[in-house]
Amino acid sequence: MGYRQYTSCVTPLYFGPDLSFTHNSWQSYAGLTVFIGLIVAGIAASLNVYVVVITIGLVVMLITFLTWWLYGRLICLGGEQCVIGVAMGRPHSLPRQKAGDDDSSFNILLAPGPTAIHPDKVKDIPKEVYWNEIQGHLTKEQDSILQIGRDYVQDEDHVTNYIKKLHCEFEGSGIRNLLAWASVVLALLIALLLVQVLVPPPWGTILAIILWILVVLVTALAALTGLDVGPFHPLNPGDPGDVNPNLGKLEIGDIVVLKGDWIYDSLHTGWNEIHAVHAGEKIGHMGVIKNEKGEADEFEPWPADLGGGLGLDTPEKVEITLRFWCDAIKRADEAEEAGSRDDPAQNWILHPLIDGCTKVIIT
Repeated sequence: MGYRQYTSCVTPLYFGPDLSFTHNSWQSYAGLTVFIGLIVAGIAASLNVYVVVITIGLVVMLITFLTWWLYGRLICLGGEQCVIGVAMGRPHSLPRQKAGDDDSSFNILLAPGPTAIHPDKVKDIPKEVYWNEIQGHLTKEQDSILQIGRDYVQDEDHVTNYIKKLHCEFEGSGIRNLLAWASVVLALLIALLLVQVLVPPPWGTILAIILWILVVLVTALAALTGLDVGPFHPLNPGDPGDVNPNLGKLEIGDIVVLKGDWIYDSLHTGWNEIHAVHAGEKIGHMGVIKNEKGEADEFEPWPADLGGGLGLDTPEKVEITLRFWCDAIKRADEAEEAGSRDDPAQNWILHPLIDGCTKVIIT
């Protein structure tokens, strides 16, 4: 099993809301950059230099925001958590609608809570009913978040999708790629500024043109890749198959066990998530019951028997099932990390019992 993760979370104590896009820190960095640049441009008395300096300021703003997105946006809630629930649909990635964010996300209902699907039915169930279940603390409003001045969504649409359900994401590299592009462009622009100020014509002009062309080419390539145009495709979008090939085929009603970082997403008036998902397994399926209009109304009841005496219809069974599967995932991780990853002798094709291969005994 493997997973990709480009983000890291910060503890509530060290969370700096002034680093978000809605606060002033990134504006201050950009403003200082532009101010210093304008002084340089004024000395050089060149319109071209003004353009470059302003562009540098804008790129610095973007880099500051993207850095915050990756390393300051997510707030740690309690480390790695293992959860069990039923998928509300297939994981999906929407980079065009999310400014390049190509994480693959989906929601799950946590066992053994309410199984309602239809929004009208979900709306009538108080969120506290979900919170009072054995896994309900995972979606519940956390005091550590409220104490630092962050809020949780209150409108019914978001409560239905992000408070009564648990949002889970498999990370893609979209924002990391955007940060890499911005960093390259910034380096080219700084070089361009130095050329315009320090290198006289005609060589200065020639070098400036070359650098502008490079900026345009790098930007065009990044745009084509991000927009999935022609032969260009998004680089490494979130993929459940990274964690487990079976998860790449998830459908509504599939029962899953997932392990990943439990965080609060501060990009918006937020909610709790499993982000990123580190491991997972599909262990069963629940059918969908439709209403008289043919709309999905609710899932079938949580199964009393998943095999091996495991079930999800009572809190006691959920606890036992969760412990069984989470321990199995942990053992699989430990076997991989201590086996084929670190021990070349375990990288066999034919089992040692067949080909006779054994470890060298050192005495």
